[in-house]
Amino acid sequence: MARKHLVLTILLLVISLSFNSGCGSGSANVTPTPDPSIVWADDFEDGDYEGWEEDDPGWYVKEGVLTSGPDSANPIIHESNVAAGTWSFDLNFDNASYYSICLSCDQDFRNGFGINTVTMDNTLVALNTITDGTFRSPAAEADLGKKLTGWNHFDITRDASGNSKIYLDGELVLEYKDDVTISPQLFFLDVEDLGLAFDNLVVRDQVIAIQP
Repeated sequence: MARKHLVLTILLLVISLSFNSGCGSGSANVTPTPDPSIVWADDFEDGDYEGWEEDDPGWYVKEGVLTSGPDSANPIIHESNVAAGTWSFDLNFDNASYYSICLSCDQDFRNGFGINTVTMDNTLVALNTITDGTFRSPAAEADLGKKLTGWNHFDITRDASGNSKIYLDGELVLEYKDDVTISPQLFFLDVEDLGLAFDNLVVRDQVIAIQP
């Protein structure tokens, strides 16, 4: 009898462990798997912009958003070693006339590629390149046919062959193929207006599919 009781106890324990394991695997508390393609990112929710560099003060974090000002607007730089991949971020266009972003530049800004936006009656989006110190701005350009306002989401992809695509709020607005060879070291952001806002930056070393 003692042996049968021991066997029954072990069997119940195994069933209990199996049941608990099965319930755990379906739990909503499972930690999501990190995206291995993300090289670096910044959402500024920590209240600062540590890791960014500027020659003169021209940026501050306001309510979790990187904002130009309060007294002047100057370029700001972050180390980045991605030349092919996906760059995603949000820009605010309230009172914005100009954004310039070098997505991937070498140390001396002699080679690189990036985008800029110019807002007048309509907003223009351009893709720019630098080859051996020679700027081509724009290398390609799209008139959006409207004036952007408020927050807008951008995704820019570039593959190893230099094929670039710019998406605005999930919609493809511009394509271009460059022949620039970049030894990437920098991400560069420049504006001309105070109070402009930049947020939710994610830099990946893979081209991802952009969903509308």
